[in-house]
Parts: sequence; structure tokens; C-alpha cells
Amino acid sequence: MVEIKERAARRRFERFDVAAVGLVAALLIAIVTTVSAGDRAGVGVISSVPQGQAHTTSSIRITFAEPMDTASVEQHFVIDPPASGKFSWNGPQLTFNPSAALTAGRTYTVTVQAGAASTQGRKLTADVHWTFAIALPRVVYLAPALQDGAPASANLWIVDPIDPKTAKQLTFNHLFCQTMRQARMGRGLPLRRMAQAVQRTYTC
Repeated sequence: MVEIKERAARRRFERFDVAAVGLVAALLIAIVTTVSAGDRAGVGVISSVPQGQAHTTSSIRITFAEPMDTASVEQHFVIDPPASGKFSWNGPQLTFNPSAALTAGRTYTVTVQAGAASTQGRKLTADVHWTFAIALPRVVYLAPALQDGAPASANLWIVDPIDPKTAKQLTFNHLFCQTMRQARMGRGLPLRRMAQAVQRTYTC
């Protein structure tokens, strides 16, 4: 009877050992699968700017999800139409500063090609690209024209030369006109007061 109980206990321990080994093996397989999937997923990109419209002096930035091999990324960086410039890094963020102003009215496409590597050896699995357009220059003018003895009503306006009907008023401040008159007559500290007036801008 005792021998039968001992055999039954050994069988229970053997079954427990087998289950434990199976569980450990399953965990190891899951870990390996997760790591492999992460490597296949490659490097992530968090953001890229500019988007839409940009200025002629705008910098180009792309932020990755992990630290990158800077030389590898720079070798895989392409801008079309071509533009020369300098690279700088802040953690996982790459900044490209053009050496000269970008061309107004032109659309640029930036591509970081597949294969750019992180410091961990992961790579971009597909090209990352985006486009932006360089805004055309706009004209700032004073209206209505200042005349001696006229009411102080002139303000700064800005307009796209291609669509002059879309002018927008930048300032709405009687002090601006008053200061302009004082500047013409050389009174007081006109430049400082004019700067203060221009800084008080309103959209109408």
C-alpha cells in the first residue's frame, strides 16, 4: 500500500516537472518571438516638420523613437530639389539647416531612406518621406496713406501679391499713427514708441 502511494506521488511530481518545463519553454518562445518581431518592426518615427507651408529659412526636423546612428541617418537623408546644409542632433531628433534660403513657391520632398540604422542596430524598414511648400513673399504696407492734418487712422496691412484682395490688417492702434507723425517731426523717442505700437497687433 505504501509503495503504491509513493509511486502515485512520484507520478504527480513528474507531471508537475513536465508542466513547469513546458511553461518555461513557452515563455522563452514568447520572449524570442517578441524580440524578433521588434527587430522586424524596425525604427519608429515620432514626428517630421515642416508640414504644409514653410518659410524660406525653415529648418527640417525628424524625431525618431530611439537613439540613431547619426552617420547612417545622414547618409540616408535626401531632399528634392537638392539643398545643401548642415546636420545637428539633439538626442533622437535630427535637424537639417539649409545653407541658403529655400526657393519661394517651390515644393520640397524630404526622404529618410529605408536602411537608416539606430544605435541598437534596428533599421527603417521603409522610406519615410513628406512634402512641404515654401510660401511666397508677402507685402507689408501702411494704409490709408498718412497725410498732414488727417485723422490718425492708418495701420499696417499684409497681402499676398498674387491675391491682393486677401489683405489682412496687422495693427489696430491709434498710437501707431501718432508715433509715425512724431517720428516725421522728430519728437520724443519715436522709434521705441513705434516698436511698442507695432507689437500690439490685432486680427480684424
